[in-house]
Amino acid sequence: MKRIVIFSMIIFTNLYLFAQVDIIGNLETKTRFGFTGEDRITWSRNILTLNLTSNITEGAGLFSDIRFVHDGFPKQEKVSNYLKNSLELTQPLSIEFREAFIDLYAFPLHNVDIRIGKQRIAWGTADKFNPTDNINPDKLDDIYEFGDHFGSTAFNIKWYPGPFTTQLIYIPTFTPAVLPRGDWINAFINYNVPDTILQQFPQYNPLDIFDYINIDNRVKNTSSFAFKISTMLFGYDLSLSFYKGREDIPVLDYNNVYKFFDTISKYDPNTPISFEYGPLFLYPRKSVIGIDFAGSIRNIGIWGEFAYTDMQEVYHWIPLINPQKVIDAGGKFIKYVLGFDYTTAYNLYINFQYIHGFLHEMKKDNLNDYFSFRLEKNFPYKNFKLILLSGLASVSDWDNIKESYGFTVGPGLEIRPSDGVELTIGTYIIDAKPGSFFYNVKDLDEVYLNFKYSF
Repeated sequence: MKRIVIFSMIIFTNLYLFAQVDIIGNLETKTRFGFTGEDRITWSRNILTLNLTSNITEGAGLFSDIRFVHDGFPKQEKVSNYLKNSLELTQPLSIEFREAFIDLYAFPLHNVDIRIGKQRIAWGTADKFNPTDNINPDKLDDIYEFGDHFGSTAFNIKWYPGPFTTQLIYIPTFTPAVLPRGDWINAFINYNVPDTILQQFPQYNPLDIFDYINIDNRVKNTSSFAFKISTMLFGYDLSLSFYKGREDIPVLDYNNVYKFFDTISKYDPNTPISFEYGPLFLYPRKSVIGIDFAGSIRNIGIWGEFAYTDMQEVYHWIPLINPQKVIDAGGKFIKYVLGFDYTTAYNLYINFQYIHGFLHEMKKDNLNDYFSFRLEKNFPYKNFKLILLSGLASVSDWDNIKESYGFTVGPGLEIRPSDGVELTIGTYIIDAKPGSFFYNVKDLDEVYLNFKYSF
């Protein structure tokens, strides 16, 4: 880690000395406290973000987004490892290389721009919940930063023929999503191994299977392609897009789970095992056709996204007298988002969205309905903002809302004591019924305290 930090500082120093570089960034401290059940610190993180921009020549530019992340929780290790590496274990530091790319302007034609390198390619017009935004891997480790992504190494070509913008993208390698921590992982991935398997192998822990994961790096299986054409019509931004690649949230392949248990049942538990039947986690191939729009009616901003998805089926067989095929994920389905926002004459801001199909829902029968909302009152001359209500709600069965709802909601207060400084305090309150996305985390009520300084 010391070498990485020193190497990074050398790069920054040389860029600053030998190139015309603009540096902006921010420092954030995020802390959350659980107040349901046993009181505990649930989140602690410090993040230093540095954005570097340089116009190398008139025809080229460089941009990078690098973040130094300090996790406030010491790593859990054996005493012997602690004595040897106490600094690294008690001060865990990581570097997130979010973006680093070069822009070539008017090359090879005057109306063509090319961007090469690791980059965030954000598609969609909705607020954070974007079913057409499939190019970059999701970053879900902090679930309350939903909508965050890592960049991907990509070749990005933009062509401007008249009133249209055409975008062609090639991503050489597939990168899975960064999954949530703790109990939130249970909301995104179904870890339940079928009872028909567990009954045959009761001596084995089903969680052991998640030690085995494999990603196929052959070009035909790891590369992805995307195309988009956009324009403005009658004051509305419109676009049509296509993506062909993989789903970045894994799906459990129950067929290989069965083979896994069948294999380990034939071996001595103390003997290393070689598995050659395929991965237990699958990242299904998919094609997505997207349509999105954004505009306004009077002073009300409106937007919408529609994503038609054709995904590789992931299924397993129930071993009955007449075996039954069960689809776990895949097939054809449509996710969409419709929303609006409005600011009243009294600086009261309203944001509301209807969402059909969440990020982890991957087949037609599993698409539920969600509602995101935000109501806040800004006091610009008093340097604070009151977050009256903010959250996400879900309904999985409209015929029985009382037993199928879920939500996370809470008020907050944002204070701006000086230029570039923000202090935010608030709560996340969760309640849910079985079957809801929030059910596995219904006891994770939290108070949060965030500090941010931008420079």
